[in-house]
Amino acid sequence: MSDVLSAYSVVEQTWHERSNQIEQGYQQALEAPAVSKNAESRLQDVHESFAMDFMRIAELEQLHREAMLIVLQNELEHGLNALCRDVANAMQSKIKFTDLNDRGIKRAWSYLKKVADFEFSSLQKEQSVIADVQEIRNIIVHAGGTIKDKKILAIVNKYEWFSGREGAAVEIKPEFMKEYVATLHQCLDRVSEQTQSFMERTIRAYKATPTASRNV
Repeated sequence: MSDVLSAYSVVEQTWHERSNQIEQGYQQALEAPAVSKNAESRLQDVHESFAMDFMRIAELEQLHREAMLIVLQNELEHGLNALCRDVANAMQSKIKFTDLNDRGIKRAWSYLKKVADFEFSSLQKEQSVIADVQEIRNIIVHAGGTIKDKKILAIVNKYEWFSGREGAAVEIKPEFMKEYVATLHQCLDRVSEQTQSFMERTIRAYKATPTASRNV
């Protein structure tokens, strides 16, 4: 996650520098001597010319943030799914995480809790945030980022790092990445602790099993 955040910061800085360059060019154009007697018309041309540049940068920034949100959710899902497979192998369980009715991240949480006895009571806040971000991820992937109903709008209004209105595209603010990655780190630290506890339980159970029964 830290590598993803570092890569995001590098690209975000690029957009910031480009925006500053456009702003400087805009100010210079405003201050330049008029080339015609129609000053009002000249100012309108300057505004229109640079407005397109500003809009393009804003659009690229949003596309980048949307892409990074999707990357984070995919990485989390793939990591949890891999953990579920490892847990199933360690337990020699006939129940696989794909047997559960849920999907994606929610299914992985359910499997680790119900089948492997992971304890997630202290992670309810983080899991709620992750579930909300997953809803935003889904509308980005399947609806072009459009806030399609009041449920999604409620999620958008819950966080300072999102904004938008129903029927329009969700806006992801610059602070999203840093704050959300911090949430993921807290979550994954807890998952790591639970994985260690699971391994210890599994080893104790294995040692308690009669030797003749271990390979049966």
